[in-house]
Amino acid sequence: MWPVRVQLKEMQSRLDEAESAASKGGKKMIQKLETRVHELESIVESEQRRTVESDKNMRKHEKRVSELMAQLDESRRSHDQYRDAVDQLETKIKTFKRQAEEAVSRCSRYAVSLCRMCRTAPDNPQYEICARHVGITKPYSTVTLVPPMSTMDVWHGIT
Repeated sequence: MWPVRVQLKEMQSRLDEAESAASKGGKKMIQKLETRVHELESIVESEQRRTVESDKNMRKHEKRVSELMAQLDESRRSHDQYRDAVDQLETKIKTFKRQAEEAVSRCSRYAVSLCRMCRTAPDNPQYEICARHVGITKPYSTVTLVPPMSTMDVWHGIT
């Protein structure tokens, strides 16, 4: 029996040593895992802070984009209004040009009829203005070149 008891004691001491070694190794492993858990928790917290900051920046940029879109819409509306105003002004310019051409045409017809009248009636009071306008220096003579008066001078009676 003695040998069995001795073997039992030996086995018990080996078991205690194995448990002790396993306990020490397990404690080291638990410490490593706890350290890793703390590292991962700090990484998660850091990522959460970055996510919050990114969300904040995204909202800020979305607001800026919406402001710029509103400015763009306003600019487009202004551009359209200016374009309409330019089109209206161009139409008015064309109308005024046409009216000016018609007025020049009427003035030319008036000048021609006035010249006819001046040539036929040298005693007419407007003969001198007409004669100066068309370049007549003497009644019933040949036409000599005298610088003609402008149409505005004739209208206002400037001599």
